[in-house]
Amino acid sequence: GGGFGSFSLRPASAEFGLDAREIAQLSELRDALGAGLDAVIRRNPDFSTDDRLVRFLRANQNDVQRTVKAWPVMLQWRAEMGCDAIRAQVEEQFSETFWDMDCLPKRDVMRKYYLFTPNHVVTREGALVSVECTGRVNIRQFMKEITEKDVIRFWCYLMEWNMQKLALLSRKHSRIVSMIQIKDLDGLHLSQATCPTGLARFAKINRMLHDTYPETLERLVVINIPKAFGIIFRVFKPLLPTRTIKKLSITSRSSRQQEEVLTQYLNAADLVIKHKG
Repeated sequence: GGGFGSFSLRPASAEFGLDAREIAQLSELRDALGAGLDAVIRRNPDFSTDDRLVRFLRANQNDVQRTVKAWPVMLQWRAEMGCDAIRAQVEEQFSETFWDMDCLPKRDVMRKYYLFTPNHVVTREGALVSVECTGRVNIRQFMKEITEKDVIRFWCYLMEWNMQKLALLSRKHSRIVSMIQIKDLDGLHLSQATCPTGLARFAKINRMLHDTYPETLERLVVINIPKAFGIIFRVFKPLLPTRTIKKLSITSRSSRQQEEVLTQYLNAADLVIKHKG
């Protein structure tokens, strides 16, 4: 398990700019997880680092006992999906261009329908900005061409890639960095947004993200909202964890806020998203 001295004074703690309180909580968490943590680290060395464990702590309001209770839920998900083997594949084939990795399941189908750039840009503070052209995704056709298992497995690959990228960025910027996701809803129709298969899978993926990859999202920015957005949001809101809803920023097409968001997070020469205000 490792006592206070062996873990809290390691250079890794200083590496991420953690304060004394969180360093002490991390040491307490390591002790509480004990031999179970050692077994996890043997399968996946990422869990030996402070940045991975502190995300779990923060997701559980820095309550060590709550974090210990959440731990087996995460391990069960990882075991069911084979996440340690996925992590090893991603590490072996790691590319800054996510879509270049041959190990991605159903890569051709995913790339055809899922209009997504996971590493569009990195902000000055080190946040990883992704762009998803949600409104242009033919969700009903997409769901017909891929199984639930494959789409969830794809998300495991994506998240293991994200975790490795965030670990690199956290070390570079000496802080625990997270992701800023920009979702462009331009062109989204109610019939696509309310696809029952899509909604069911979205709910399962969200549950996995919440339980297995906590505290990876800094901000979720929704732009170019369609007229039917009020109805669409009522359908999706119950599927989102409260923590995600608190990080949500919804901007109307012509607002100054949307312009500021795009200026802040996207390159001026970017053509993936056009501001149509």
